Amino acid sequence: MMDLQHSSRRAFLLKPLDTLFCRDGRPFGSSVMVSGGLPQPQTVAGALRTRALRRHGVCPPVRGPGHGDLPPLVRGMSVRGPWLAWIDADGRPTILLPAPADIVQPAKGASGKLARLGVLRTPPPGWETRSGYPPFPLWLTHDASSGIDARDDDQQFEPLRGFVTLGGMERYLDGDTPEEHEVVPERPRRTDNGAHGGLPRSVNGLYVHEPRVGIQVSINERAATQSQLYSVRMLRLARQVSLYIEVDVPKEVEEECDKVFPVGGWTVLLGGEGKVVQASRCEPVSWPRRSDTRDRVLVVLISPALFPTPPCSVPTSPPGWKLVAAAVPGFVPVSGWDLRRGQPKPTRHFVPAGSVYCFERDTSSAKPLPNRLGEVGDPLDGSANVIPQGYGVSLQGAWSNG
Repeated sequence: MMDLQHSSRRAFLLKPLDTLFCRDGRPFGSSVMVSGGLPQPQTVAGALRTRALRRHGVCPPVRGPGHGDLPPLVRGMSVRGPWLAWIDADGRPTILLPAPADIVQPAKGASGKLARLGVLRTPPPGWETRSGYPPFPLWLTHDASSGIDARDDDQQFEPLRGFVTLGGMERYLDGDTPEEHEVVPERPRRTDNGAHGGLPRSVNGLYVHEPRVGIQVSINERAATQSQLYSVRMLRLARQVSLYIEVDVPKEVEEECDKVFPVGGWTVLLGGEGKVVQASRCEPVSWPRRSDTRDRVLVVLISPALFPTPPCSVPTSPPGWKLVAAAVPGFVPVSGWDLRRGQPKPTRHFVPAGSVYCFERDTSSAKPLPNRLGEVGDPLDGSANVIPQGYGVSLQGAWSNG
């Protein structure tokens, strides 16, 4: 058992006491139902920094061009997460990570096993490589061990949407496909045999959305405004589900960190509507680490990332490396409120967690790939660095040709 009092990496489980309301980057207007999804990393980072500021007698918002007078804990804090955690009967968490985008499952109504896409070195007819994009596609090929025949037009597959356990992710990083009991899909599979190791059969067992209808209230008249109804969707986590986060701080502020975030537990407001979560200290997970001496390295994002260089869906290849293939399932709009400037942050499109990038070593002198991908800059500037806010966290593994 590690010593929680003296670890530079601190881990917490956040348990909502009610529903959560964490909006995405889309505007809130008439005839629009605003959906509250899972919290973005910046939402958690902002909540922790706000608590730290208030403990130091600083009441947000903190405005101005500089932040040299802010507490060292706030300046040096780096957050990772949140990720869903399934708590078993003994109180042990199972971390659930977004499913990698190159894992596919049988299409709705079909039976079969999970499969994994491989890099196709000979692209199909009509394949075009555009500037800035990787040259090869990820493709489903023949796999006799799993009964997959890419030549059979009757076998239909679709992306696996859902979550993978940490054990399933380790299997994936080793070049294999996660087992069914290591996956919580968006919908139950037809071949479901009920063996889930205590996990729910689908994401509906992890969380549900609850619609709510409200009415605008005039601040001056303190009365309801006529014809100003609005609709939102709250997020309610299952009773056995919490949010897992990690916090890194410099060694010189570790003692202060333990005062602000005590081992005995604390509460914090998370997201909109003043929702409260109960935080408890837990043991940090052991993230899988793979050897960086390989010539082929797969990078899978486990939190969204921001790539400012066009085409914005793939990172710039580090020196000595070449990006040969990628699987990116769209974009995530991210905005928020800039407390320093007292204005909304610009909406930016992040690459979602689960995106996969296949790198190949181009020179023997290539340095190891970084564990975080994305923009780097000022940790407290809403338009610059997003790394300390929890974005760009990735894991590395192996990939093979299709």
